[in-house]
Amino acid sequence: MPRYLRPFIVALAFLSANAPRSLSDVIRRTLAPGVEYSQETLAPPTGPLLINVLRVNLKAPGVKIRAQLGKDVVLTDDPTLGREAVGLLAARHGAMAAVNADFFPYTGDPLNITIRDGELLSESMPHRVSMAITGSGQIRFDNLLTVGSLMGTDGSVYGLDGINRLAGANEIVVLTPAFGSRSWAATMAAMVTVNAVNLPVCVGQDQTGTAGDVLPGDPKAAVPNGGALLVGSGRGADWLRAHVRSGDTVRFRFDCLSNPLPTGPYRKELASRAGSAASFRGRALKSVWTDVQQAVGGGPWLVRDGHAAIDSREENWDENNFVQARHPRTAAGVTAAGELLLVTVDGRQAALSRGMSLPELADYMVKLGAVNAINLDGGGSTSMAIRGAYVNSPSDGYPRPVATSLLVFADSPVLNSAAFADSLEPITFRADEHVAVPFPNLPAAANGTPANAEGVWGSVEGKGFISQKGILTSTNAGPGTAVFSVGDRTVRIPYVVLPGPPAKIRGSLGAVANNPPDRNMLSAVVMDAYGNAIPGQPIHVQVIGGNADKTDLVTDAGGRIAVELVWDVEKGRKVLVTSGPLGPVTVNGK
Repeated sequence: MPRYLRPFIVALAFLSANAPRSLSDVIRRTLAPGVEYSQETLAPPTGPLLINVLRVNLKAPGVKIRAQLGKDVVLTDDPTLGREAVGLLAARHGAMAAVNADFFPYTGDPLNITIRDGELLSESMPHRVSMAITGSGQIRFDNLLTVGSLMGTDGSVYGLDGINRLAGANEIVVLTPAFGSRSWAATMAAMVTVNAVNLPVCVGQDQTGTAGDVLPGDPKAAVPNGGALLVGSGRGADWLRAHVRSGDTVRFRFDCLSNPLPTGPYRKELASRAGSAASFRGRALKSVWTDVQQAVGGGPWLVRDGHAAIDSREENWDENNFVQARHPRTAAGVTAAGELLLVTVDGRQAALSRGMSLPELADYMVKLGAVNAINLDGGGSTSMAIRGAYVNSPSDGYPRPVATSLLVFADSPVLNSAAFADSLEPITFRADEHVAVPFPNLPAAANGTPANAEGVWGSVEGKGFISQKGILTSTNAGPGTAVFSVGDRTVRIPYVVLPGPPAKIRGSLGAVANNPPDRNMLSAVVMDAYGNAIPGQPIHVQVIGGNADKTDLVTDAGGRIAVELVWDVEKGRKVLVTSGPLGPVTVNGK
């Protein structure tokens, strides 16, 4: 740590220890006209809790919300399979702020409805609630049933089960360019390219195109630009083979119906709240949400008509482990004035924030003024980024790539002067230390307000947390970047987190070249309390029933050692590993 910071940090620690502890501390910032941000910290007994809130006026000039897929498509060939961290997605699109949105499986296919700029990207999950934003900035919440229909070239009609996802048993799905570059279709499936489709696919609108040949499924087949791909499995594949002819016109559409709970006693058939999609096919339907421009799914409901109203059982959520347990949370709501509330609550971090149960989250949304609100994906997915930097502390220790995010766009205020430091000197500190980051001295904003008064702190990588008081904490060793942003200006402060004091040793035995039965490779690492490997640590190895090439070693730059062992016995093989006062840790041979 730089010497010039230490007296200030000591003084800060003294003041913090001796000052009366406030139950709630709220810092507010105006990011742009129509976009307000606040960070609230609550002490015990209510907390510890760290809550970040975006309050967005969609009627303000230049302000808009966009629902966006990670990597802009559903499925890719990269390791995340199309998912993307919120901060990276927001920075790539030039968004002022962003939060994570819908739940998803490992593939990154959103579980519920997704609409981006009026285009239907994913169908609804019939018993789960969704949020929509119209072109005029109206915010809606509803449980929806998506009814898809496909008319073959001979006039026969079949149910279209989904859009931009893998086909399930006996299903037909349609893939558009938003799915990705290739079909991922199983070889047992049937596949039809539909050319010259009147894209984008919109709710309540007929889509037509010209069918190609019905071919066997090919996972590498291209999804055509300006067209679509029909993929059928089982009975769905049989129907495509029987009712689609090359060169003829096919027609398909998706309708959305409001899907409330049936009247009378509670029923367990959650997916058929108002009936099944099959029961509506072939009817003349009047879709809802035909005017929706952006939509994401979530669940359950949190607030209705200004009161907490959690329909967790109706949406099939686990009561004990999900609803009543405290977790990191993300929520979306609307106030009586029509403002959008986007909220994250950090959790699973005992010293920082313990998380909320859904009843606690519902009460908090009411406190913020929500008249309607829903829960979004939480846990390790909970993320909020402002100007590309994380203002919350993701519970995994790093931002999780997610399937969908809500991006907030607004016009940043322009500062008077371009003369400011792009970056400051690096800071070095040890894991879990609290460091006061040097406060940038930025020029005044165009309205004369001191720029520092409206600045926002954040972490680019999301592997450390920097509060809106400029206090940086990280338990993850390695480099990072703190950011102070205001208006159209950003200052970057690089930092390096060193491992904390040695706290534990881990060792394991592996094979050596050619795997001789009398030899093993011992690997060992010295770590701090947070799992960071520590370089330069002495390790002593004592072999029982054999010998080591070396018995005294020092961990390398990665905090590890590796040494070959030769055994003299077949049974009772054992290694004792110590490092200073730590250990011995016993590693049993095989």
